[in-house]
Amino acid sequence: MRTVFLCSLFLGLAGLLLGADDPFAGTWKFNVAKSKPAPAQAGMAIKEQTSVIEESSDQATVTLKGTRENGSAISTKYTVLRNGGPISYSEGGPPAGVSVASKRINDRTVDFITTRDGKEVSTTHITVNSNGKTMRLATHGTDARGKPVHSTAVFEKQ
Repeated sequence: MRTVFLCSLFLGLAGLLLGADDPFAGTWKFNVAKSKPAPAQAGMAIKEQTSVIEESSDQATVTLKGTRENGSAISTKYTVLRNGGPISYSEGGPPAGVSVASKRINDRTVDFITTRDGKEVSTTHITVNSNGKTMRLATHGTDARGKPVHSTAVFEKQ
């Protein structure tokens, strides 16, 4: 499982528990200068990325589009229930055996737990600041080789 995939995934996951005035709803742009990526395969780090989170009755649709440093495209789309639960991918899903569960902590905080073959491998703590303009994703866990992964991704509301 690639660290790049996790960063991309978690940006979009931040919007899964939406309400009319939910601070996660809207369009978010990755700020590479303020982020600290985990070591990744050469060229696989995010160069640019935008996430659009659209609400509907009891679920959110999240669309991620962007480019990696090596020029390859990032394209993921999924739906998720506002109260959490399994993610239904229509494009760019995770590798086989990987799943993500969510838990809303409060209005501005969501945690995501990633499992691989039933074993927890990482947690991402996502917060939107009090003015609603910055979202921070702090990920801690292990990569597919069992090495520690620690990264921080910063996104700004558009």
